Amino acid sequence: MSCPTFEAGSVKTCIFLFGTLQFFSDKAWARDILGLRVKCKQSARGCDWIGQLRHAEDHEDIYCRRFPLVCSNKCGHEGIPRQEMDSHLSKKCPMTEVTCPYAEAGCPFQDKRAYLNEHMDASIDDHLELTWSSLVATKQELDSMKDLPQKFHEVQEDNQKLRESVADCHEKIRDLSLATKTLEDVVKKILRERKSVENKMLHQSHVFTAAAWKDPQGPSSV
Repeated sequence: MSCPTFEAGSVKTCIFLFGTLQFFSDKAWARDILGLRVKCKQSARGCDWIGQLRHAEDHEDIYCRRFPLVCSNKCGHEGIPRQEMDSHLSKKCPMTEVTCPYAEAGCPFQDKRAYLNEHMDASIDDHLELTWSSLVATKQELDSMKDLPQKFHEVQEDNQKLRESVADCHEKIRDLSLATKTLEDVVKKILRERKSVENKMLHQSHVFTAAAWKDPQGPSSV
């Protein structure tokens, strides 16, 4: 029997059990108790958590992988371990929306898993027709792929020609580079010779000018 008038952390008089006897909270005692190491309440269900008592509630409410939950889709299933909830929703829950196994063949069904079996039973002929159409389309696609080896060979030949063409272009580029280098050398030589001629002409001009200043009357007649 629990005391209806007792509150942790306060002073209360327990009328039902102890008459006028009073109880006082002991913070040090409470700290020691909360520091005790305990197992998870779900240890029997496979949870191996061990920690301080003060963390037990958070572990159970948030982290415990084996804590039993009620289906979030509200299918009525209870006691689902937290770590198995995703698997339940994706594989078992009758309230999860699913597509038909023949969806890839073209079946448009999309509804709750609870109605899937009914759909499968009612759509056998439709599914056979869709499957046959899909097989025919696959055969046609395979038939269109028969000439792939020949096309692959042609592509290989085209690639070889392209590589040869690229190699030829590279060789021509090298030849052009050499010709350009030779032309640059010739131009530099011409420029040097031109500079030399200009210097010689400038020198002769200076000599002639100097001679004219020395003999302004020009050469004397005999």
